[in-house]
Amino acid sequence: MHRTRAIVFFACAAAIAGAAPGAAWDRIGHRVVSRIAWDHMAPETRERAVDLLLAAPRDADLAQLLPQDSRPIEVRRRVLFEWAGYWPDIVRDRDFPERHEKYHRGTWHYFNYNWVQEPDGTAREIPQLAEQPENVWERLGALEKKLADPAVDAGERGIALAWILHLGGDIHQPLHTSGRVTETEPEGDRGGNLFKLDGDDNLHWYWDRALRHEYRRWWWTSDDGHITKIARSIGRRHPPAATREGGGRERFEAWARESFEIVKAEAFPAGLERGEKPSRAYRDRVVEIAEARIARAGYRLAELLDRALADSEPEGESR
Repeated sequence: MHRTRAIVFFACAAAIAGAAPGAAWDRIGHRVVSRIAWDHMAPETRERAVDLLLAAPRDADLAQLLPQDSRPIEVRRRVLFEWAGYWPDIVRDRDFPERHEKYHRGTWHYFNYNWVQEPDGTAREIPQLAEQPENVWERLGALEKKLADPAVDAGERGIALAWILHLGGDIHQPLHTSGRVTETEPEGDRGGNLFKLDGDDNLHWYWDRALRHEYRRWWWTSDDGHITKIARSIGRRHPPAATREGGGRERFEAWARESFEIVKAEAFPAGLERGEKPSRAYRDRVVEIAEARIARAGYRLAELLDRALADSEPEGESR
């Protein structure tokens, strides 16, 4: 990729970080998830993963996320992996209509468990209001299968890998599993997107940018340095679990359920009011939950990729 175009592409990618209110975690959150996964993957998994990303079709603008600067190639390959976790939000951009049409998949990012919050604060689940055959946990199962198959074209596997990194983050953002039904939102609140806070804010975006509530980036800190600082801080507070998870697509639905239980218990406390700024106590709790969920997402993705890419050499060429 030409250096000038690469600079413009990264600027555009950064600019749309806050432009998609339906996204899960913002650019920082998704990159931290991918960074934690990277730090806990086997070295050979890292090599195979990056080779697949570089084989992605040119019209996806995924391989172009490899930085074109003077840093060591090992660092730049890691940064590519981190950006790949955000790529499915980059392709939301309608200013690139052909790319948007080919690669954007809105329903993949979430699954709405519909529920009603009773007057006493308890949650009552209700039947799903709309069919959602392609959703975050269903797609993770299908994409994992594609990624693990060395007979599949390397470019397709690269796209699958980017989606897995992203959806692995999405499914751990609690509000990506919730459709809270109220008199105001009889068909569900779209994961808090319809629950307006002060100004132009909404509850979903408030949770998406949780890390920005806690970690300020100073002007002298590089983008990579900022991601490194956050990932290490979260890792210290939330070390990897000692047990390993088994395979099977059903575990992805269990991850979604895990997030949904958090929504019912934590997302809509009595003091949270429409049209108002959440309290400091609520903000701190959101940050605490987000850090734990981001850490868990990263560790689970590392395990998934170590398994899916074991003895799996990429085949095919980029197009």
